[in-house]
Amino acid sequence: MIDLADKRILVTGGTSSIGRATSSALADAGARVLTCGRHQSSLDDAIAAASGDVNGGTADPAQREGVDRLFAAVDDTLGGIDMLVSCAALGADPIDEMDDADWRYVFDTNLAAYLACAKRAIARMEANGGGHLLFIGSISPEIEAVGESVYAATKAGVQAFAETLR
Repeated sequence: MIDLADKRILVTGGTSSIGRATSSALADAGARVLTCGRHQSSLDDAIAAASGDVNGGTADPAQREGVDRLFAAVDDTLGGIDMLVSCAALGADPIDEMDDADWRYVFDTNLAAYLACAKRAIARMEANGGGHLLFIGSISPEIEAVGESVYAATKAGVQAFAETLR
């Protein structure tokens, strides 16, 4: 078990579900947490519900500008990063029911954002002697549920990225 006291941790997608619970649990364990969400009201609710040191800002990690804003906040608010927890994700309809822009946005959120954030985190972690990357995946690629092809493809990509990066 890693001692999380004063660890600087970025949690993407920290305004709902797994990301929100993770941000709160990490802060409860003594970590300094920075999280993000696309909507200010959800972000405010998540920060207010946390009992420890959780800060945040609106950013969309699916967009280059969002990643820029997020890691500027990592530098300014946390003074570096010891751990990245990538949680940001969107569900998806069946591919034949989605516009191209919509399934591409799911792909960018659920997979490309993980790569972009990992690249930024790794550069900072290497400069500071190391760190940890945690990518939240899903069992959906193994379940192979009808209509889940877009979501399952992105989560299979997360798994392949994590395993080969390691």
